[in-house]
Amino acid sequence: IRLNPDGTLDPTFSGDGRVRTGFYPGDERSIVASVLSTDSSGYLAIGTGEEYQQNGELAIARYDNTGALASWWGTGGKVTFGYVGDTSIWMEGNAVMQPDGKILMNARMDKWTGNRTILIRMNDDGSLDTTFGVGGIAISSKGIRSYPGSVGLQPDGRIVVASSVLHAVDTITLDMLVERYLEDGTLDTTFADSGSFKMQFSPGGDDPRCVRVLNDGRIVVAGLSRFWSYDSQLVIFRLTSDGTLDSTFATDGSYLLDLGLNLDALTDLVVDDLGRLVASGTNEMIGYNNATLLLRLDADGNPDPTFGTNGLLVHDHGATDDSFKCLALQPDGKIVAAGYSDSNLLVDRFLPNSTVGVAELHPRADALLVYPDPATDHVMVANAGAVGALQRVLLMDTHGIVVQQFAPSDLHFVANGFVLDLPRSLAAGPYIVAVRSTRGVQHATLIKLAD
Repeated sequence: IRLNPDGTLDPTFSGDGRVRTGFYPGDERSIVASVLSTDSSGYLAIGTGEEYQQNGELAIARYDNTGALASWWGTGGKVTFGYVGDTSIWMEGNAVMQPDGKILMNARMDKWTGNRTILIRMNDDGSLDTTFGVGGIAISSKGIRSYPGSVGLQPDGRIVVASSVLHAVDTITLDMLVERYLEDGTLDTTFADSGSFKMQFSPGGDDPRCVRVLNDGRIVVAGLSRFWSYDSQLVIFRLTSDGTLDSTFATDGSYLLDLGLNLDALTDLVVDDLGRLVASGTNEMIGYNNATLLLRLDADGNPDPTFGTNGLLVHDHGATDDSFKCLALQPDGKIVAAGYSDSNLLVDRFLPNSTVGVAELHPRADALLVYPDPATDHVMVANAGAVGALQRVLLMDTHGIVVQQFAPSDLHFVANGFVLDLPRSLAAGPYIVAVRSTRGVQHATLIKLAD
């Protein structure tokens, strides 16, 4: 789709602002993973095509500025490749365009022998670039399996790839993996440990979703780190240009944010003119009800107090499943985030100094209620029973750090809720109350006043 600056569909693009393209006759599934603007003011849509009862292959369509397929490119504006025998290619990473017009794509090769992160380079005419890797494809050899995250370009043309990697058959734990390749698709052995940087933040496995190369060559990676299958923390870390953790960023090179007992993730990241990092993602609010989130850090990796609540902005659209998938910055500094809300496309725009905070903008009937707010010594927590049997209550600061935990036996239950006694040692300021039940997590904010 293409939108006007005011957020309405642009009727000069394919008649109604939307274009739909199929790749196979009959039953199929085509999923777009990345869209790039070309030098000729057109677009490339890159994704996975899956014909009925067949394996997946790379599916790419090229459009002119009006939304019409570029008939001169590929076959009527479309190119597919990748399915050979028992091999599928799934476009699960992103794509970037080189200055010379060639396209780099980060994808997953799926064979019966295991999954592998691969890099594919395509010429401007849609053919594979046979000067890259082997026949246009470079395959990561790390671990026994690997899964794509993101690809980025350094100013000198070298290629940085973030993936998750499984190193042993007897474990399910995935590690963060950052590799650097030379322009011809061979591993750059001068980077980190013979071309690869590996790190594990949590025992449940790590998953990088975005990599960005800064102008000075340093590398920023954003994603999530799992404590276990349904509990994760947000992760952003920075590497120096030679592939070591940058100790000047956040705490010893990494920023971690735990929003409670739920599955949260960062999905994309951009850098503004001041060097601040803006990341988008998902926050599991209650059960499988997910809200969108934005996080902004300063250039040193500290939460930006001028944005949201100490750098964090959580926005619940009132649907069951909301998520931001990609970000862009307008020239005026406004932040555009796109994703989905249930089965609908979602595009939001935020002011560069938004101060909405973590409160839900559209409270539902099952929203957690905390009052009085502000409070001094205790609060009433209502509607906690809306999600199932209570398991634990967490009191967290705005960094997501747990300052106090409460078991059900620590609480005084009343009709439709319980009384939460605030620790006398608790400093005045803003906090987050997280209630974990058998169906998920509810959040609410609280201001603690001085005694």
